[in-house]
Amino acid sequence: MKKLIKLLVLSMLLGLQCCKEDELVDYPISYPINYVNSPVTEFTIKAFTRDGEITDSTKFNYLLKKYGYLLSGINNYSSEGDFTATYLESENVMIRKAKSDKTDTLTVHKTTDLIYWERKDTISTFIRHNSTYKYKPLYYEEFLIPYSSGFTIAAKYKQCYYVKAENKDLILPMFDMLYYMHDSYPPPFSDNINNEFYIHDFYIPLLGVNINNEFCRDSISILGVNDTVIIKGYTLKLIKQ
Repeated sequence: MKKLIKLLVLSMLLGLQCCKEDELVDYPISYPINYVNSPVTEFTIKAFTRDGEITDSTKFNYLLKKYGYLLSGINNYSSEGDFTATYLESENVMIRKAKSDKTDTLTVHKTTDLIYWERKDTISTFIRHNSTYKYKPLYYEEFLIPYSSGFTIAAKYKQCYYVKAENKDLILPMFDMLYYMHDSYPPPFSDNINNEFYIHDFYIPLLGVNINNEFCRDSISILGVNDTVIIKGYTLKLIKQ
């Protein structure tokens, strides 16, 4: 009887060991791997001044009613297949947008919490990295240039897409931004919110849509005393096919 029990225990241990060995098998990944976006239907809208988030419902609703229609980047991804990504191999991914026949092949880099899809070409510009963006390109360099150019600093960088893994799918953080800046006149939600004189005559609107990044809340500390920024945030989910 004791021998029989020992044999049963030994058989169970061998079975468990076989299961563990099977789990450790590194099966090869088959390429290409395709990802297709699902339609974007959810989003959040927030507004900020240098003092923090605007929580006053009267001021916020006024801004939303007056300018919300401008934050329309989400419409570019309202259908399945508007954005596709194909991993040709582990280090290269090809992306395509439905409204363009052009495809781009980018280099894949991974960090602990983020995946970078980096373009191969280097861009030179007089525009420095925007402090409202949380993520920065892997390759980014600033350098001094002659005053005769009209600028003091230029930058070189390789544009990146910023991606997060979610189980077997991929997520691109996105936002649209409307930035009204002016340091000398009342903001659009002044005491007299029906007075559009301030809006049309004094405010400079800066609009950006389909920004693949996350809004950096710490950046509101550098806003002008009467600056206002409106952020519409959403995510572009790419489903593995």
